[in-house]
Amino acid sequence: MLYSIQAYRGIAVLLVVLFHGTYKVEHNYGIEPFFGVFNYGFSGVHLFFVLSGFIILTAHMKDIGIPKRLFWYFKRRLIRIYPIYWLIFFFLGGWKFISVNIDLETFFLNAFLFTAGTKLVIAVSWTMLYEIIFYIIFAVLIINKKLGTIAIAVWFISILLNWNNPGFVFLHHFNLLFIFGMLAATLRLKIMHFDSAIYSLISKISFSLGIIVFLGTSIYYSNLNVSLTSWPAHPVTIVGFGLASVLLVLGSASPEVEAAFKRHNILRLIGDASYSIYLVHLWSLKALFNLVRSLTERATGIALDDGMGQSLLVSDILLSFIVIFSVLVGIIVHLKVEQPLLLFLRKNFIK
Repeated sequence: MLYSIQAYRGIAVLLVVLFHGTYKVEHNYGIEPFFGVFNYGFSGVHLFFVLSGFIILTAHMKDIGIPKRLFWYFKRRLIRIYPIYWLIFFFLGGWKFISVNIDLETFFLNAFLFTAGTKLVIAVSWTMLYEIIFYIIFAVLIINKKLGTIAIAVWFISILLNWNNPGFVFLHHFNLLFIFGMLAATLRLKIMHFDSAIYSLISKISFSLGIIVFLGTSIYYSNLNVSLTSWPAHPVTIVGFGLASVLLVLGSASPEVEAAFKRHNILRLIGDASYSIYLVHLWSLKALFNLVRSLTERATGIALDDGMGQSLLVSDILLSFIVIFSVLVGIIVHLKVEQPLLLFLRKNFIK
């Protein structure tokens, strides 16, 4: 895997953790840390989806049009998604649905479809349903290239036609981001056939524009008279962050960009651990904040949420602490649980 792509995965998960951490601190302490700059960390979801489209097409390019590779494709994808999810799901309370308060419907919806009639055990797992939908659509490409291309084109057009009714998951705007990622993979391959000096220049320009569009979209969206919670269905976030993510991916074709990210071992480690971090971060943010609140009350007798002595500096420190340690928790889960589990399953079930 490209160093830059792994680094982007790290950046994406950091944005999401900072987004939820900001809400946690503001909701419980009363002051937005870092002037609310991470209120737009939800853009990490857009980057994740574009990266997913890029990675799946790049990893399975040679499987397209070869139906006998379909079973192998699904084994590879399901082993990547479900085993570590199930372990964390059970650890965080999924076991209660089949032991204490038996609710098989909610259990199966949570465990397999990342949805629920009431509440998700892992609240952020709703995004995984979009991943599964994309995997199924991509499978048509493996069965037949022409049929798969038509299916993706019909999917794309249907999403646009359904723009004003984003409640239907299969045709939600988010699905465009996977298609953007596939487009980025295709364009990147074409760019790399150019003269080395030309594709390096194009890639560096794309990388720079990607950063500008990403920041510009955040600023523009912040000035719109819309609720911050409307981001999942707002066209500005889909198009703006989607385009920015495509440009960043195209930037990975630059040897200079790739070499720069190669030196960032910590960011790449976070990228490797991004799935584990993503699954555990809401739990760890809550646990760490409660720990800090408890220790503060014992040491000073003042509750963090009682309105006394509130300051921007304290909120900044709180966010930094719970985010850093939440990421560390996720990295530990990745190194000690997810990575060994994947190695075992791939060795024994994927030939």
